[in-house]
Amino acid sequence: MRTIETLMSNCKLVTTNRHVRESALYHPSRVHIIDRDDPQIPEEFLRQPFEPHPADVRERHSIRGWAAELLSLTEPDQRTAPV
Repeated sequence: MRTIETLMSNCKLVTTNRHVRESALYHPSRVHIIDRDDPQIPEEFLRQPFEPHPADVRERHSIRGWAAELLSLTEPDQRTAPV
């Protein structure tokens, strides 16, 4: 599964992608970043409870939130809009 789908399904993620730390979805209880050359998953990570996402993060990453953000990006230019 991809990162967003995995985390929004309240599943833990083990990845080599260090950029996930910059995401609002990141929390050490949800994501463990491994070294590709020395992959190790601490037992503590597996036993640690999954920290629920804050309501605003859940909403932003929901289909409704995604569509609202997409549709509000730009308003059509009336001069170039098709008739």
